Amino acid sequence: MDLQVDIDLSQWNRVKAKIGKTDLSAPMREVANYMDAQTRQRFIKEVDPDGKSWAPLAPSTISQKRSGVILRETGLLVNSFRSSSNHDTATLSNPVFYGVFLQFGTQKILARPFLGISGQDVDNIERIIIDYLL
Repeated sequence: MDLQVDIDLSQWNRVKAKIGKTDLSAPMREVANYMDAQTRQRFIKEVDPDGKSWAPLAPSTISQKRSGVILRETGLLVNSFRSSSNHDTATLSNPVFYGVFLQFGTQKILARPFLGISGQDVDNIERIIIDYLL
């Protein structure tokens, strides 16, 4: 499962000669790290990208678990995120196969979205890029 940010470079291509910055690798790396940090914070806070609390665990699930934390029992999912970037893309990936079932839910599992970008994230990502360009 991947979260990828693609930047529309049409306006960038028109102004890059004027400001002399043609490689966005540095801010894309910062964006990838930002997405990683935000996603990990969601696990700690047990909220979706917009800050809404995840559905509570069912009593039957609680009785089977060693702790009451949601989606962090073993730490495998939260510790498997990897960020990457290049000159125009920032990506956050997680190879854990069951992540998609937790993100979107199934007939028996409630969705607990952890991967995504909030409106505040968009603003912060834009700020990272603008700060680099100025």
